[in-house]
Amino acid sequence: MGIVVIGLSLGALNAASIRVLSVFQYWNESQSRVAHAVQAAGTSLYRYADTGNPAHYAKYLQAMRVPLLSIEVRAELDKPEPDLSLVIRRLEEAGFSSTSTTVGVRAHHYFSYLPAVQSVDALWRQSNIEFERLQRVGDQVHADHGAGKLDVDGAHAELEAIEASVERLAVPFRQTLQFASERMRRILGGFSLFFSTGLLLLIGLMSWRSLRQQEHESQRTRDELDERDQLYRAVLQNTPDAIYVFDPHTLCVVETNAAFRQLLGFDGDERGVAHLHDFVDQPPEEIAAVVQEVRRQPLLATPSKWRHRDGHTIVIEITAAGVKPDADGEAELICVIGRDLTAQRELNARLIEVDRLASMGNLATAVGHEINNPLAFITANIEFAWRSLLDERALIARLSEAAKLVDPVSNVVAELGIKRDTIIEALHDAVAGAARVRDVVRDLNTFTHWKVTESWIPVELEKVLDSAISIANNQIRHRATLVKDYAGGFYVEGTETRIAQVFLNLIVNAAQAIPSGDAAQNEIRVAAEIDGDFVVVSVSDTGVGMAPAVLERIYEPFMTTRAGNGGSGLGLPISKNIVESLGGRIEVQSEPGQGTCFRVWLCRAIPEIEAVAAIAVEAPRSTVARILVVDDEQRMGRAVQRTLGKSVTVVHETSAQDGLIRLETDEAFDLILCDLMMPHMNGVVFYGALASRQPELCERVIFISGGVFSDDVRQWLETHDIEVLEKPFDREKICRRVREAVESLERDANPAVHPE
Repeated sequence: MGIVVIGLSLGALNAASIRVLSVFQYWNESQSRVAHAVQAAGTSLYRYADTGNPAHYAKYLQAMRVPLLSIEVRAELDKPEPDLSLVIRRLEEAGFSSTSTTVGVRAHHYFSYLPAVQSVDALWRQSNIEFERLQRVGDQVHADHGAGKLDVDGAHAELEAIEASVERLAVPFRQTLQFASERMRRILGGFSLFFSTGLLLLIGLMSWRSLRQQEHESQRTRDELDERDQLYRAVLQNTPDAIYVFDPHTLCVVETNAAFRQLLGFDGDERGVAHLHDFVDQPPEEIAAVVQEVRRQPLLATPSKWRHRDGHTIVIEITAAGVKPDADGEAELICVIGRDLTAQRELNARLIEVDRLASMGNLATAVGHEINNPLAFITANIEFAWRSLLDERALIARLSEAAKLVDPVSNVVAELGIKRDTIIEALHDAVAGAARVRDVVRDLNTFTHWKVTESWIPVELEKVLDSAISIANNQIRHRATLVKDYAGGFYVEGTETRIAQVFLNLIVNAAQAIPSGDAAQNEIRVAAEIDGDFVVVSVSDTGVGMAPAVLERIYEPFMTTRAGNGGSGLGLPISKNIVESLGGRIEVQSEPGQGTCFRVWLCRAIPEIEAVAAIAVEAPRSTVARILVVDDEQRMGRAVQRTLGKSVTVVHETSAQDGLIRLETDEAFDLILCDLMMPHMNGVVFYGALASRQPELCERVIFISGGVFSDDVRQWLETHDIEVLEKPFDREKICRRVREAVESLERDANPAVHPE
């Protein structure tokens, strides 16, 4: 009886083996026939597109019967209760093997729960999508041929893409069949071994366990793949760089991330683009060349241009690499990572602009220094000549009275007086012009001298506002009438440099908000008033005003509405930072067409009271002061001598080294005027050498400067309390300073004569 059971079991096993193997035979036959049919259909359609020969189109239709049958069979098998007899009959009518078809179709249906069968079904469905696509292309080619408007190159491209897709699907299809065949053969081999021992029940159990284990392993693999897919998508969607993946054969985009869609102007889950030509702003031939290169080797940090949804161009830096290489090592997919360079390029341009502005500031400072040096002795000499002629005017007046006794002499004297008056008037105009040049240079230096560590002092607001208005006058006078609504006596805490920078920016902005050509109808008003512990300065204009969107961003660095007209977008952010660093605040009101008003709150300050009484410039002295001038300008000594007059004796040395030598042999100088910037040895080095040799003379040193310092000199001055007089000199100021120094020395020498 046991032998009979074993025999029956082996017979059942052989029958099962035939069914399973029939599935493989059915699959192989189907895959082979469909592949040949698709290739024949594609070839015939390709030739038909080239030649228009109806015979090729007929061959295409004949070959398409097999792919269309594949679509029909798959549709029937996907029904909840498929008609297997209908499927078998249709396949046999198409010439498929009767035995393998009958057994294979039924076994395929009954074993559909197995992972191998499910994998085959998935690949089958994907293939049918390409067959339907091939049918649509064929219909379109035939219709376009009939209408005489066929795009042959476009048809070729579509057919090549379909062929590539079908070939890509064929590879995993064959691999799946091979894997499933080997797996089932091993299972069937195990069945035979166990049945040969007569353990039918155990064999049934083991086969069930083997199938369950296979399904469990498959499920675990699917779970791992799902987990990796979720991780991949999380990384892809959350990376800040724009990423997309495309098919190099069709140039169709198959995957994008959120950053990519956002960069091109698409919201949420919008796919956005389907093809490279939809957004890559380059000629097709360039795109094709780059794609072929990337299929072989990665492309690193290369500039590209993408087209935004609204049409504007975005400059991108891309890195591209191929994935899924084929048998020839060429990529089947290409992944591209793009980084927007627009903002970086704008920032670089702005940094270049800032550097240009800084260079212009340095140039202005250097030019100011070169102007101030000769201007110092020009001004001194002109003023000397003017004052000398003023002194002689009285003499001519007396001579004129005496000359009335003799008419010819009277006429000569009168003519001499007229000429002298004309010369005096011309020199007065020259002095005024030189003073104007001096003031412009000083105003310019106010904005180019920037000290990192500046201590706050009481600043006379009227002086700073006048200086800013003077510099901005060329911007104002063609656009508006300037109204000064402030008076003297207002002092604020800070430094002239920073406060002047703020109001120059505001006044220039006000001027540039008004179109030129109608100054009489427009106004810029600068006003100041007390508000508790603050002085409030307002700068208002009747210009074009600002829209709310612009108003919200005016303090952003590099934000400007005058990018093409010299605007850097730095003035207002810098002004706001300066005001806030001084303990104040800045506010703005503006409406389109209604003008703009900036209001600046600055902390009030109490001015320092001059402790030294005013000293008459021309007060007589019993002692002649001696002054040593150390300056590389040859004419500076004579200019100082003429400025100070006969009450002083000036000795001039043109180098710091000669000045030190002079002081070693002659210490009897009441004051030492030393230029800060000289070749070979500057004023700071001179002061250091003097401090080591004759420290008692250091208190007599006053520096003079044309207005430009090197960084080391500026830092040294910030840490040493030594007076600096700027060229060209103010005559009253330098005379008073000389008298103060001399009288201080006299008090030290004779304390009984000059009690405190």
